[in-house]
Amino acid sequence: MKSATRMDNRTSTPIPRGCHCWLAQQCLRASVVVALVCCTTFQQAHAAEIHTVALSGQPAPGLSDGVNISPSKFPALNDAGQTAFYAGLIGAGVDSTNNSGIWSEGSGSLAFVARTGDQAPGTPSGVNFSDLRTRLVMNDAGQTAFSARLTGSGVDTSNASGIWSEGSGSLALVARTGDQAPGLPSGVNFNALPDPPALNNSGQTAFWAFLRGPGTETSESIWSEGTGSLELVARRGDQAPGTPDGVNFSGFF
Repeated sequence: MKSATRMDNRTSTPIPRGCHCWLAQQCLRASVVVALVCCTTFQQAHAAEIHTVALSGQPAPGLSDGVNISPSKFPALNDAGQTAFYAGLIGAGVDSTNNSGIWSEGSGSLAFVARTGDQAPGTPSGVNFSDLRTRLVMNDAGQTAFSARLTGSGVDTSNASGIWSEGSGSLALVARTGDQAPGLPSGVNFNALPDPPALNNSGQTAFWAFLRGPGTETSESIWSEGTGSLELVARRGDQAPGTPDGVNFSGFF
């Protein structure tokens, strides 16, 4: 649904009503990521300003000379007007193992965050990002979080995905499939991390996960870093707080 607009009688320019910010669609032909930013109150509203964030064919920030951005996808936009996005890569030394990455304006200018083929933070040496094509999340502090798939030494179907966040100040692993689920019995591990995480303005993530291991016949669960460390919030089959005894969670949306 399109946002409601009013007309500036002085300029005949449409001005959005009471919105914070929104992201313009990518130009399909030029693969341009643009950010459309407006003032936060009706009284302060001015004509929206459009600026180019990245163009296909431009040098990829943070990478070696001759490596350029190809079509960009899945942009995120925070209330500070900063964007982050996933993009393909072309050029010198680019092959199927390292042909995409993530960039962000969170630092104040467009900067590199992660690339396929690079070591995945928080994993053993030789474990690399293999797929970053996910919906990014970005908070108003300019930090990003995302899900990704892995390849490399010791990686198999049981431990091939994870969640990473810049909430600590640098990119760090939050959770990985195959790892022990904090606070649960030994051998109960994360089995699947199907959705991108949520990320608040304090840099703390929350996410939905499936578990495997002893006693995990009901394996859906929700996790959060809201207390300062990763903890279980709720699990399918557990008593639902505030409900009569015996009323349990049956699933999560």
